[in-house]
Amino acid sequence: DSSPQLGGDLASNGNNIKFADSDKAVFGDGGDLKIYHNGTDNYIMPANGKLIINNGSETLAQFSSDGSVELYYDNTKRFETTNAGTATTGSLGVGAITTPTHAYNQGVHIHAAGAGAVVHLTDSTSGSAASDGFDILSTGGQAYLWQRENSNMIFGTNATSRWSIYGSNGHFVPSANNSYDIGDSSNRVRNIYTNDLHLSNEGHSNDVDGTWGNWTI
Repeated sequence: DSSPQLGGDLASNGNNIKFADSDKAVFGDGGDLKIYHNGTDNYIMPANGKLIINNGSETLAQFSSDGSVELYYDNTKRFETTNAGTATTGSLGVGAITTPTHAYNQGVHIHAAGAGAVVHLTDSTSGSAASDGFDILSTGGQAYLWQRENSNMIFGTNATSRWSIYGSNGHFVPSANNSYDIGDSSNRVRNIYTNDLHLSNEGHSNDVDGTWGNWTI
């Protein structure tokens, strides 16, 4: 830092400028930027402000102390780190894909070069192995919503559980008794194919004689 200061432009003499390990190239009146190699790693160290990489007319990347890392495409920010994680502006492509393509304005496009593409969701309860958690899967021309464990798959709306597929036996059941319909008076199910049909109006008397009962057809 105490080396002589040079002013004005210097013409090249055709030779390299060489620095020993840990010697620094220092820029700015207060040593605002240092560049050096310590024998193992390479450092670019701004003392203040942002570290901006550009080609003279467009920003390529920007690094902020105690802040974000930003990456740009054609002078437009596409990726940044945040205090909560990361953020992507535009669509995100994953896998064997160079440009995300889909039918909507923005989204995530996962394209597999092999047998299938998957969003695999696990947590500290389920574990992190391939056989744990829940998959949204496209493979072999088929689409799957797949609970990989012996756990219920729950469907809900308005932050309320409505229907479940039991993990133990695969039964499809409502989350509350005598609460939800399949179809309505305007949009009815066309056909129901079943073996035995078990009927009950238990708890609700009929309009004929005010009684209730159970039937099996």
